[in-house]
Amino acid sequence: MTSMQDLIKLVIVTPQMTLFQDAVAFIQVPAYDGYMGFLPGHAPFVSTLGTGILKCGSRDDPQICFSISGGYFEIHDDEMIVLADVAERPEAIDIERAERARERAIRRLTGEDAGNWDLERARAALARALNRIRMSQNGH
Repeated sequence: MTSMQDLIKLVIVTPQMTLFQDAVAFIQVPAYDGYMGFLPGHAPFVSTLGTGILKCGSRDDPQICFSISGGYFEIHDDEMIVLADVAERPEAIDIERAERARERAIRRLTGEDAGNWDLERARAALARALNRIRMSQNGH
């Protein structure tokens, strides 16, 4: 049996809602410069979020996933707070909308009018769309 000393309290918050709040055994976070893993007892740490799939696991559900994009996270005293610009559960992802967003971002990056768009925003939109598509296709 897992005790609370073997768990991290994870809270995922977006501007719209608290998406998740539970104790988990591990957390893998898409930080701005790559994925980072956390176990109970980790030293305090703060970083920015990138775009990717946040994975965590608990006794009841060994793999819980969220599509994450932008924001910050902090861990201290076995509690992680994720303040995400965007966070979605796999079942909330509209795959057709994500495909349209991917196509639109590609057009903005490579089409005739590519010079008329903010390329950094188009790259970020493409990364978010690809992350949503990857997550829904992998059945997370």
